[in-house]
Amino acid sequence: MTKIVLIIGDDRMGRIAMTSVHKAFPDIRIYRNRSTSPKRIVKLILKGVLPLSALLVMAWAEMRRRPVPEPDCPVLVTNQDVRSMIETEKPDRVICFRAGLVLTRKTLALPARFLNLHYTDLPQWGGLGTVYKAL
Repeated sequence: MTKIVLIIGDDRMGRIAMTSVHKAFPDIRIYRNRSTSPKRIVKLILKGVLPLSALLVMAWAEMRRRPVPEPDCPVLVTNQDVRSMIETEKPDRVICFRAGLVLTRKTLALPARFLNLHYTDLPQWGGLGTVYKAL
């Protein structure tokens, strides 16, 4: 049987996805991605990658969503966290969805196969605020 690990961004929409996936597929191990920090967001704004208007729209949308309890899933912040998780879990597949962490070559060189799911076309609309930029 294929062992799958799912890494999902830890916002309210991600938490809804975590809960739904866990109910439908209890054998999939789920990790919460918390790599996006205020420091990273400021860098993206200063580089012009993320317009300030997009940040405001995303923050407003997040605040308007109903509160979702934090699921009981381990947290990943760095590539080292991902590598440690892979060494411990030994998954065949790692699926990233709504995860802001940019995986390094060192991480991608591990035996697990990675699948990174996106809402929009890559690389044109990649990064934080993909839906906002695509619209």
